[in-house]
Amino acid sequence: MWDVVSGLQVNLMKKTSMGRASPGETTKEVDTIGEKRKGKELDGNIFKKTRISTQTTINNIFKKNLREEVCLEISTFFYKNGIPFNVSRSEEYSRMFEKAIRYGQGFKPPSYHELRVPLLKKHVELVQQSLEGHRAYWKQVGCTIMTNGWTDKRRRTILNFLVNSPKGTIFLKSIDASHITKTADKIFKMIDDVVEEVGEENVIQVVTDNAANYKAAGEMLMKKRKKLFWTPCAAHCIDLMLEDLKKKSNTSQGHNLQR
Repeated sequence: MWDVVSGLQVNLMKKTSMGRASPGETTKEVDTIGEKRKGKELDGNIFKKTRISTQTTINNIFKKNLREEVCLEISTFFYKNGIPFNVSRSEEYSRMFEKAIRYGQGFKPPSYHELRVPLLKKHVELVQQSLEGHRAYWKQVGCTIMTNGWTDKRRRTILNFLVNSPKGTIFLKSIDASHITKTADKIFKMIDDVVEEVGEENVIQVVTDNAANYKAAGEMLMKKRKKLFWTPCAAHCIDLMLEDLKKKSNTSQGHNLQR
């Protein structure tokens, strides 16, 4: 069998040499190679097949099973604590796991005390730093103060104040107005204090809903502060228009039924 293989190798070398070596030299070189190979122990299979390592496949299977276990724990955390599924779409959700993976094995999540005291204080500091960046931008291009009133589950009247600029919209403060009568004077006083806090020179306009008391307060504000404008909320105006259309539609249907 070896003689047959050697003969095939000789013929192959002759064809590929293309005249670069004489037949005698080629035969001699091949014979020398054959003698060296004869001295080695052969396992009976000359044309050895390359064995594909199964280590990669085993690792993939192991990681797949491990990921399923981790995902089960994460989903259990969501289900038992009533966390909305939309949380998984936030940037912070993915970034949280990336940071934990970078830490490596042995990472301990923050405790109840850490979440409640030191980490909360740290985030307050970060928000204040971000607010200072917005304040500096307001001085350059100006801003809009927006107010919105709503009632919580305890039937408390809450007024939110937000500030908008090309840099973005931020929440400034909220006021519990449950014990404050919603007269134009009281609303004017609250809005005027917020304008003073933001800086009159930075405020271009104030946006509120279109209720009569807010409209009167807006007019009072423009009389005091000549450089800013009061603007009714477009969304609230459309909402009032739709309510009026609904009332007219119900009235028309009632007349048709009477006929």
